[in-house]
Amino acid sequence: MQQTCRESAIEKPAGDATEAYFCGKSRSYCVETRMIGYRKSHLSTQNSRSWLTRRPISWRSTGSSPGARIANFLSRYLDSCCSQHEHQVSRLRAMREKLIADYHQMLAADESLTNEFLASLKEIMRSRLLLYGEREIGVALRPHLLTRAQYDLLARSSEVVAGTINKVAAALLSEPSRMKSLGLTEREIRLALVDPKYSTPAVTTRLDAFVHEDEIKFVEYNAENPSSLSDPGGLNEVLLEVGAMRTTAARYQLGQFSPVESLLTALLDTFCEWGGAGPPNVAILDWEGLPTADEFVLLRDFFATRGVPTIICAPEQLAYEKGKLRCGAFPIDLVYKRVVIHELLARCDDSHPLISAYIAGDVCLVNSFRCKMLHKKAAFEFLTHEANASWFTPHEREVIRRTVPWTRRVAQRKTHHQGREVDLIEYVRKNRQRFVLKPNDDYGGRGISCGDRATASEWETALSEALAADYVVQERIELRTEVFPIFDESGWALQPMYVDTNPFLFCGRVEGGMVRLSDSPVVNVTSGGGETGFFVIDGENTHARLPLTTSDLISKRQPSRNQS
Repeated sequence: MQQTCRESAIEKPAGDATEAYFCGKSRSYCVETRMIGYRKSHLSTQNSRSWLTRRPISWRSTGSSPGARIANFLSRYLDSCCSQHEHQVSRLRAMREKLIADYHQMLAADESLTNEFLASLKEIMRSRLLLYGEREIGVALRPHLLTRAQYDLLARSSEVVAGTINKVAAALLSEPSRMKSLGLTEREIRLALVDPKYSTPAVTTRLDAFVHEDEIKFVEYNAENPSSLSDPGGLNEVLLEVGAMRTTAARYQLGQFSPVESLLTALLDTFCEWGGAGPPNVAILDWEGLPTADEFVLLRDFFATRGVPTIICAPEQLAYEKGKLRCGAFPIDLVYKRVVIHELLARCDDSHPLISAYIAGDVCLVNSFRCKMLHKKAAFEFLTHEANASWFTPHEREVIRRTVPWTRRVAQRKTHHQGREVDLIEYVRKNRQRFVLKPNDDYGGRGISCGDRATASEWETALSEALAADYVVQERIELRTEVFPIFDESGWALQPMYVDTNPFLFCGRVEGGMVRLSDSPVVNVTSGGGETGFFVIDGENTHARLPLTTSDLISKRQPSRNQS
């Protein structure tokens, strides 16, 4: 019996190119077509996913026709690719487990890890300004480690989710009346509608994520201006003082990152798009006396080494005269805004020099006031609400489904959860172990209530407070601990810790991330947690040697990432 199909790659006329692939999820063959200038078709297993049209092939029978041979070839080829990929992932996962086990054994056998040595690590952090207020940020003798496959998946997923939130921002800008449903105030809406004179709604951002094997869950999007960009690299260098870390770096290919370099590149590119020329005069802006002040010093000094004049100043030190924003005698072209918008607006009216200069278009503000649309935790509702599904591509919807927990702004309302309509408040009240309550616009882990850790009366109180304020409810994700060697001046011990891995994004592209550790599910440095370094495992060094100096251990700063 002759085999036929709706679409055939070899029967397409010149001008169309059809690619076929096998979808492992639906167990069906698909073709994708684009216009080209010649007749010959190409078979692809990777690039076809981004082509313009996609249609399933309906096979009526199998046989020896060209279409059947293509299908059989693709099936065998893709099965082989999947098998090789799964083998590689398993190999890297086993390598990571062995690396960590060996690392902990080396620590246990290391007699040099005396109280004096541990105190010296604290002193190194202090001398290098790796501090949160008066507290050293590093708490572990081991960095966090992801395999290359894990990091690539985290980066790709982060970029997709960040892109979908940008779509939400674009939709809101085209219909500003919907901004109130996100929780923006009238003043925040008014400022969000001011054109920042560049295209990106948020230049520098960070997604807060939990990674377990090949599972990724994002819980928040920090789009104001994320902190801790200098921490991972600094902590990596401190950890290289530990013998186990030096031995591990000699045995394995470890990649690390430079978020600070990417930050400066993003600032300069944005300044150019804004209309600036040459290196800008930069002001790092936040209130005085904050626990993040040491990070500002590190950023200022780094920018200066790259030929970018930079100062640190507070909002009350600014002046705006004759079309120029200044801090004393220092003219400002670009404000790297680390001050939180709602705190600025609470203290300053629209006559404030920064706001006046921004509205007039006389200063490049990064991030602009538009970032507030992305920063509100209720932005996740726009991603997970079925009414907005048409805003996103099928691939984006799948990434959202896998990585973004169901989120709703708390109010007396009807909504849908898992395909059925529910009364939101009553549903959350009865199913508290499944949910978490969070302020819509706050930071530092403040105001968070975890239903699985609350009594019925405690949850009722939290729910009442959420109704009276501006909160979101988010489906609780399963958190797992990982053992880390935690230390202080009096010793160290292996302890189970909650770990979040938070990728930095610059104009939508991921470059490294910060890693926080806590013995509480609310993983935040402000609320008492700590940090550790971060490396990506690329493989083993086949000709390993023990390095003689710390500089020998610093591997490539920007490891390549597979694109797909």
